[in-house]
Amino acid sequence: YIKKTSHHFSHISAIISFKPSGKISHICQKNNWILINNPGKLNRLFENKFKFTKICQKNKIATIPSYIDKFNLNNFKKYQKIFKNKSLVIQKSFGWAGKGTFAGSQFRKIKNKISLNSLVKFSPKLSGFTLLNNCCIFHSNLIQSPPALQFTGISPFTKNPLATIGRQWPCLTSSKVKNQIKIITNQFSQILLQHDYKGFFGLDFFVGQKEKVYLLECNARLTASFAFYTQIELKNNIIPLFLLHLTEFSQIPIKINRSE
Repeated sequence: YIKKTSHHFSHISAIISFKPSGKISHICQKNNWILINNPGKLNRLFENKFKFTKICQKNKIATIPSYIDKFNLNNFKKYQKIFKNKSLVIQKSFGWAGKGTFAGSQFRKIKNKISLNSLVKFSPKLSGFTLLNNCCIFHSNLIQSPPALQFTGISPFTKNPLATIGRQWPCLTSSKVKNQIKIITNQFSQILLQHDYKGFFGLDFFVGQKEKVYLLECNARLTASFAFYTQIELKNNIIPLFLLHLTEFSQIPIKINRSE
């Protein structure tokens, strides 16, 4: 269909995928189509929770204390003692919408959900709330949205207490929290730039006691909220981050006057 349609109108096809993959990149290269995405390997690098954690620790970016270790009863008890917290968060290396994340204070209630002795990330379960933002690296410069409140584990939308089901702009949080998010986003964007990343991405944050902000994860792609947020931008006469993403990869010249 793409070949017939583009040939009929004498257009060059541009493929925009929600999540980058090696297969999509290969198809685009084979057909000489423009790929409006970063390479799949970059997406896999930053969305891998183990590698992401190591990157943040190496660059001294604030994250919730964690250890990567084998999943078994002895380690479960060990990290309960280390974190001085009976309730732990256990994460696999990958997991969409919270499917690879589990929490609890009893090993027997989690053991059937994770392969024994497989590598996982152990973290303490803290009290707080989560925020997110949408961002774009455009001409090697960072543009970031204000943070949004993240709704998690609300029935009947999900049975997983750790699954995200919605967002709210504005988040109505304090200036202290917003400033921390700006600083962390700037710090992490420098890491992305070192890997020649460009275009759209989003970050998730956890706000704990005394409004301390931790970086939770990076969605190195179009985020689940990008279409909704684009509508907000258009209604407020703001040049959308998604448009900047499109122009960054298609090399269409555009003049912008936007900073956040």
